[in-house]
Amino acid sequence: MTFLKKLPLETILNHIEYGITIQNTKGNLLFANKAAVRIIGLGSRKDVLKTSSGTIMKRLTLQDEAGKTLPVEKLPGRMAIKSRRSFEMIVKYIENLTGKTKYSIVKASPFISKKGEVEFVINTFEDITQRRNEEERREQFIAIAGHEIKTPLSNVKAYSQLMSLQLKKGKFEKAIPFANKINAKADELTKIINDFLDITKIRAGLLKLQLEVFDFDEFVKEVIGDMQSFIQSHKIILKGKVRSNIRADKIRLGQVISNLIRNARKYSPDADKIIVMVENKSKHLFISVQDFGIGIDYDDQEKIFEPFFRAKNNVKKQIQGLGLGLHISKELIHLHKGKMWLKSRPKKGSTFYLSFPLSRLM
Repeated sequence: MTFLKKLPLETILNHIEYGITIQNTKGNLLFANKAAVRIIGLGSRKDVLKTSSGTIMKRLTLQDEAGKTLPVEKLPGRMAIKSRRSFEMIVKYIENLTGKTKYSIVKASPFISKKGEVEFVINTFEDITQRRNEEERREQFIAIAGHEIKTPLSNVKAYSQLMSLQLKKGKFEKAIPFANKINAKADELTKIINDFLDITKIRAGLLKLQLEVFDFDEFVKEVIGDMQSFIQSHKIILKGKVRSNIRADKIRLGQVISNLIRNARKYSPDADKIIVMVENKSKHLFISVQDFGIGIDYDDQEKIFEPFFRAKNNVKKQIQGLGLGLHISKELIHLHKGKMWLKSRPKKGSTFYLSFPLSRLM
């Protein structure tokens, strides 16, 4: 183990993924490794070490797991000094300047001298931001899913009662619109249930494709025709031709394109058209779906394909949705050995792209 003697301790600490800081009994930092600086999110290591705890508290709002503001004396390091024992808690950091939020499990351990006095405290930080964000999205998803299921069920019950009333009066023609509405609401419920099943299969690695060879141009015309039959508010415009058969899962590919068109309609309520473009280029099949709606905030674009994620403008405008459709679509494209991405400008609209290497599909 002689190599350890040649390897500086600071180098070792800087290669650890957990944040590590050392503070004196006044709360001032004596050391911070690279991970700690990244987790805390306050510039460079030199900046952090030069910054007093009071200044750090001005830059950050610190909260406990329940969302209550943490004063300096309640921070794990101070609690370890006061109690002379190790202390652990989840801390939420909010950057006052940017509003960005991070979560860490902070463990503080006092170093006690032979005289029985606390000389300094060693703090470790485990960044759990991604885990907490997913937990929050999952909780939101459960609440939204309950609402999404309850709404069509309530409508089905109401329409069935109205239809029953008309049938009792012998007014069969007046009962037909209610039957049609029940059918539409049943389709909504079916889609929600299918999304649940798909996400379960994807996470378990059990989703399999049923590949077949078919004429893509005829296929995409059929998908657009089906979507246009119930989307009256927008004209769906098809541009381009592939002029080739492809080998793919026809049902799943139709599911992806339909989902993108459905989203384009949902997120462009004031527009009147959706453009679907297809192209056979460099042995790749390209598909894009463009809308002229509210667009997606730049901060949300890299997260838009994550499960349970709902963009901030969707929440503000109370646009319904489970936050699963795009994640499922991207996974289906991935199973086809393809990729999916987007370009979007807030208040200008969004374009979602699919790309398939035709040589791999044939």
